Order: sequence, then C-alpha cells, then structure tokens
Amino acid sequence: MTAVAPTRADGAMMGAVDPQVIEVVQSSPAWWQSWLPLFGSLVLGGVAVIAVLVNNRTNRDAIVAADERAQRTLAAAAQQQNDSAKRQVDTTRLQLDAAHHQVESAHAVALGQAGENWRRGTVVATIADSLGMSGRICQALRRDEEWTDELIGDLIHDLEDGSERANVLRLAGSDQHYKQWRRLADTLSDALLAALTLQRKKLQDAPAEEIRAARDHKNQLLGEVRAAERELIVATREELEIEPN
Repeated sequence: MTAVAPTRADGAMMGAVDPQVIEVVQSSPAWWQSWLPLFGSLVLGGVAVIAVLVNNRTNRDAIVAADERAQRTLAAAAQQQNDSAKRQVDTTRLQLDAAHHQVESAHAVALGQAGENWRRGTVVATIADSLGMSGRICQALRRDEEWTDELIGDLIHDLEDGSERANVLRLAGSDQHYKQWRRLADTLSDALLAALTLQRKKLQDAPAEEIRAARDHKNQLLGEVRAAERELIVATREELEIEPN
C-alpha cells in the first residue's frame, strides 16, 4: 500500500514528501490452533461418554439394587405366606389330633363303661343265681323226711352246675369275691353230704343218738351256709359299690 501526501485546497501538494510504502504482513496461525476445535470436541465427547457410562453404571446398580429389594420382598412375602400356611396346617393338625383324641377317649370311656356294666351285670346275675341255688338246696335239706332218690339227684345236679358259675366269677369278679363264692359252694357240698349221711343212717335203722348227731351236724352246716351267703352278699356289695337298703 502507497501513502500519498494530502493536497491543499488550491490543488498544490503540501510539502514535498518522499512517498513511503507501508507493508502489512498477516502472519499465519500455529498448526495446533486448527486442531483445537477437534480436541475440544473429543474432550467433550469423552466426557459425555464417561458421563453416560457412569450414569449407565449407576442405573444398573440402582436396577440391581431394586431387583434385589424386590427379590427380598418377594422372598419375605413367600416365607411369611409359607409360615402362615404351616401354622395353619399345624393348627389344623392339632385340632384334628385333639378331636381324634376326644373321640378315642369317648370310645374308650364308652367301651370301659360298657365293659364295666357287663361285668357288674354278670356278677350280680351269677351271685343271684348262686343264692337262689343255695336257698333251694337248704330248703330241701331241712325236710329230710320227704327225701327221695330223685330229689337227692336233683340237688347234686344243681350243685354241680355251680362250676359254671365259678368260671363266670373267676372271669368277671375279683379273687376275694371268687373265694367267698367258693366257700359257699363248699359249705353247701358239706351240708349235702351230711344230709346223705343222715338219710343213710335212717335207712340202716341206726341208733337214735347217731341219727340225732347226724341231724345236728347237718343243721350246723346249714347255719354255716347261711353265714357264707351273708359274707358273699357283703363281698358283692363292696366290690360293686352297692349301698345296702
């Protein structure tokens, strides 16, 4: 570029000045300055990628944590439901066991009561039958003048039937009860033998003293029969807890 001296109004040049040339030189930028935008973009992109990765990692951790919490919640709910179901099953089982035990107890009580009722009824019937037998034999033994061979045979047969009564009492009664009945049966047998002895002496026309002694012995045994009957009645009442009237 060339500088020219200014002119005056009259057109004359203002002073004679040598022309000067001013050269403006524009310097070129440094090589790395052209790469700054790219570097800046790369840095920003890297930061953005890192931020995205960190955010994704945070999101994954949050998702995993939420999933774990959900799993724990579901597991706790399932465990609670299982525990509740188990408690309900246990409660139901206990109720069923209690009901079964009550039914079994009721059956046992009923069976025990039925067995006891059968035992008591059997003992009472056997003792009543035995006392009836004893009464018939004693009544016949007192009327020795009316004796016949047929009557004696009936008395012996009636006494022999007592073995069946003995088996019943041995099964349903107590040992003491059976012993009392056995004493009555033995005393009846002795009284019957004494009556047979008296009858034989009368048929043989034995002396009056022997006949009288045989009759007294028979009557003594009949008294022992009555005592044995009373003891058997007392033993029966005690065993069956029967209050006397």
